[in-house]
Amino acid sequence: MKITHRPDHAPLRRAEYPNIGDQLDAVWKALGALPASALPPETRAMLEQVQAVKARYPVSEGEASN
Repeated sequence: MKITHRPDHAPLRRAEYPNIGDQLDAVWKALGALPASALPPETRAMLEQVQAVKARYPVSEGEASN
């Protein structure tokens, strides 16, 4: 029987995943594209908070958008 060592997948994935902030931004943008009635109340409330912060602090011209 041959024993094969498999490295832990977590650090390998972590090294290749996009930045967590970029991941969350993509999720909030996708949720924002849905009708508000399609979201659970807690998700809708969190989305409104995120959108309010983004409106309060808009991205400067020439800066990458988040």
